[in-house]
Amino acid sequence: MKRLNFTELNQYLPEFDQVEKFDIDYNYIEASYTLTLIFSKDLFSQDTKKLLIEFSNISDLSLKNSFLNNFQQFMSLVIEKDNNQWENVNYRISQVEDENIAFKCKNILSYLI
Repeated sequence: MKRLNFTELNQYLPEFDQVEKFDIDYNYIEASYTLTLIFSKDLFSQDTKKLLIEFSNISDLSLKNSFLNNFQQFMSLVIEKDNNQWENVNYRISQVEDENIAFKCKNILSYLI
């Protein structure tokens, strides 16, 4: 498992667009939500590499028509640094083409697994 920095994460995002896992957990100590996404290049292959991303302290989560079928892709996902200096918001995440998902978060951890 290789931890990715912000630049590496954005370089890998276009290659991984098939959603294998979408999980939201509540952290009682920090009183915040964490979104965990695992992306795959090919859901039908067990041997393919995966991209694991944990977004902590998420806010303004918007899911539009995202899960209308059994197969989910987040194509053209973009992660940008947010320079508004708002407390608990350091990044903005959105899907450029379909606009099916958008949210903000404080921290991002990403791994190539």
